Formats: sequence, C-alpha cells, structure tokens
Amino acid sequence: MPSDSTGDIHKFTRGLAQACERHGVQFHYDAEITSIEQPADGRLSLMVDLASEPEPFTFERILVCAGVKSRDFAAMLGDHVNIYPVKGNSITICLGDETGQQRGPWVSLLDDSAKIVTSRLGADRVRLAGTAEINGFNRDIRLDRIAPIVVDAATFSRGIDLARHSLGRSAANDAEHVAQGWTRQTAGGAL
Repeated sequence: MPSDSTGDIHKFTRGLAQACERHGVQFHYDAEITSIEQPADGRLSLMVDLASEPEPFTFERILVCAGVKSRDFAAMLGDHVNIYPVKGNSITICLGDETGQQRGPWVSLLDDSAKIVTSRLGADRVRLAGTAEINGFNRDIRLDRIAPIVVDAATFSRGIDLARHSLGRSAANDAEHVAQGWTRQTAGGAL
C-alpha cells in the first residue's frame, strides 16, 4: 500500500518536544496541575506542583491535550468532555540480526480474525497490538491479552528471539480518533 505508513510515537513526541523548545516552549515534566481557574480578567491561572513545590502560572489561553485527564481539567473550568480510557496491549519485538529483520513484515498487517495489527518500526523492530479493552484506569497487563499477540508474532518470527520482546501499553484516549491511533491526532488537532 503506497499510502500506508507507520510511526514510532516515542520518537515522534521527542522530536515534537525538541521542535517546540526551539520555538521557546518550556516543558515541566513530572509536574501535576492541581487547579485551573479563570478569574474575571479572563486570564487562566494554573497551580502546578513541581517537585512537591506549588508554583503559579498565568496564561491568556491554554490547550488541553491530556488524554483522559482532559476530563479533570475541563471539570476545573466547569466544562465536560466525553473522553474515556481505552487500554490496548502491545508487544514490540526486536528483530535482531539481518535474517530476523528480513523475516519481519515491511507493511502493516491486520489479522482480522485475531484482531491483531502488526506495524514495522524501522529496520529492526515490529509492534503488534491487540484488541482494546474498556476497563477504567486499570494499568494491569493481563497475560490472557498478551498471549494471542505473542502467538500471532510467532507466525512470522521463526528464528527471532521472542524472549527479547518488550511489553507495552498504548492508550487511545481521543474519542473521535480512537480507531486510527495517534497518527491521526496531528491532523485532528488542526480541525
């Protein structure tokens, strides 16, 4: 499929953050927004815990891009958004040597009967993702959800050391684009 492509969300978000920093954006990691208020002057006042020290910030506008936590931030402003947590389970397989890399699929695959999607992540990795589950904010990794993905991976990975795979969680939090994944978010954000 010439129009089909995949991406590495980790690399994408790191690159996006670096591009924002070049334009003067400051990021505060491991910070918790404890309150958002909009006083009469129209500006937005945020109280942020940075390393257990509360610090106030004031902005003319804010853009909330916080997945399911967007509900909490909207509520602080008297609004309601219908975004709910959906958890997907995935594994990333390191394809190892050149033989393993050649055996891995180069195009996205869908095993419709097992509901598993396979995407290539560069020359030496493949990600397999299974069905999503609606289970609140539960972060448990259930073996019964991962096992079918590992079995599906075995169909193309003969000779690849599956013991080297890493378990991962993906969270599809955007109510409108959940089926298309994170790659649709950049286009959806422009609408």
